[in-house]
Amino acid sequence: MEEVKELQNGKLIRVGAICNFCKTRLSASSNGGTGHLRRHILSCKKKDNVGSSFSQSHLHFDSASNVQRFVYKPMVARTELVRLIARLDLPLNIGEQPAWGDYIRAAFYPDYTHVSRQTTTRDVDTYFDAKQSVVKKMFE
Repeated sequence: MEEVKELQNGKLIRVGAICNFCKTRLSASSNGGTGHLRRHILSCKKKDNVGSSFSQSHLHFDSASNVQRFVYKPMVARTELVRLIARLDLPLNIGEQPAWGDYIRAAFYPDYTHVSRQTTTRDVDTYFDAKQSVVKKMFE
């Protein structure tokens, strides 16, 4: 946010703020609260488009040895979480644990949001059904 100040009674007083992303002018008097400014930053739609051009991309090689930009896919992450839970016999609620979220945000994806136990349970059922149908087709 950029402060907007006006001269009132011989003093320079803050009267507003302008969002650096969408350029919306918001009230921000010096005697008022700033909670609405924080909420605006959290919900500003244009910051996602602007912010992505300023962040460094994660690059990887595809199967043809071409350099590609990494794109986070939540469904792939959830499927891999299901596979990890099954392989290591982890509890279904591991995806909603604060320590798990901290690990994923620090090591892999800063915008990660937790996955609830109910969502993980549904994902396990979906994954099981898909793999079960593959096995059934093998025995037909």
